[in-house]
Amino acid sequence: MIEQIDATFGPNNNLLHSTIYGDIKANCRLSGMPDLTLSFTKPSLMGDVSLHRCVRINRYQREKIISFVPPDGSFKLLSYRVNGNTNMPIYVRPTIDYGPNSGRVRVVVGAKNLRKDLPITDVTIIIPLTRKLLSSNLTTNSGRVRVDAKSKVVRWEIGRMPMDKTPMLEGSLSLPADFKSDERPTVRAEFQMKMFCASGLKVDGLAIRGVKYKPFKGVRSLTQAGRFQLRT
Repeated sequence: MIEQIDATFGPNNNLLHSTIYGDIKANCRLSGMPDLTLSFTKPSLMGDVSLHRCVRINRYQREKIISFVPPDGSFKLLSYRVNGNTNMPIYVRPTIDYGPNSGRVRVVVGAKNLRKDLPITDVTIIIPLTRKLLSSNLTTNSGRVRVDAKSKVVRWEIGRMPMDKTPMLEGSLSLPADFKSDERPTVRAEFQMKMFCASGLKVDGLAIRGVKYKPFKGVRSLTQAGRFQLRT
């Protein structure tokens, strides 16, 4: 189960919009003619569902159960969308102020539910600054910071969310003396979290009929950022 979060936050860190786009991908290595039935907790969460051609559509429409005879190998069983029911794994609080001669940057990132068994990884914060930036002096207590001199974009690569501190980036900007601007940069975040579904959708059960052997069954999940934006 792979879910991607599109979300937009306002300057006060209020959530303006969120949508989850999900895919359920299968890898079937079963011999014979297995007949599978996949059920979910809270299947009503899923909207705009697109089913693989092997799924019995009539039964899904009646019972919200995925009944199918799978093809061999890897395939996408279904895709779905969930609106406005997002369990955000992280928060990002950016503050960017511009003025004549100088500016300030401060960004704080944290986990909503920090658990050792559910680490948040590949965390990167992307901060576009004004094109008139002359220089910057930015420091962080976690990860590394890179500033592209041409594009004036800051990439703060945190990696795995630390357990013992709250990642923070802060520093000063050097700007022209006559600088005047009402620019409000939009900060973006990238991250992923294994064994977690932001929508709350879970597999309730997978029944296999039509075979005499006992197959292995397993479920994995991944949540990652899509267009995860924060207005300043």
